[in-house]
Amino acid sequence: MEIDKGKWFNGLMALGCLLFLAAIFVPTVSTRHHGPSVERMVRSQMSQYVTALQMFRGEYGEFPDFMEGQSRIDLSDAKSCDQFVEAISGRKRDGSKSSAYGNRRGIAFYSFSENEIPIDAATGYRCIQTADGNTNLMLFLDHDGDGILEVESEGKTQTIRRRVTMATVATDECDAVTLWE
Repeated sequence: MEIDKGKWFNGLMALGCLLFLAAIFVPTVSTRHHGPSVERMVRSQMSQYVTALQMFRGEYGEFPDFMEGQSRIDLSDAKSCDQFVEAISGRKRDGSKSSAYGNRRGIAFYSFSENEIPIDAATGYRCIQTADGNTNLMLFLDHDGDGILEVESEGKTQTIRRRVTMATVATDECDAVTLWE
């Protein structure tokens, strides 16, 4: 039995073309997963917010006053997010100095870029947008000083040893990203 090398070659070429097209098409179909580099950028961004909050607490001995008594702050809420931005940036929406929310000296613990805090058209409040485009952020705070937080992400509750941490909530376009994993 002889093998027709022409048909064999044509079959391999067709398979190669299909694999090539699949390699181009498959990554563009999945819009939700942004890859490890974008995930690292989101983690870095959230780490900077946590550091700014820790510096705020180091300066004033407490977290911004709008967070008083709350162990979990939903920063996808436009008003809470705007208060967070003003408290750690020391700036009002118009860019002028602010001494609100316990930042008595108006210290800029963090400087937001324009792309990071778009204005919510419906409310007029600033909202934080991470590098992957997610505006659903959760902030977890330890108010009792024991260094233990109950955190939740993707339906799982965990106990971790931290004073402040953050996570994004998964959306149709973005994966959840946490600082504790």
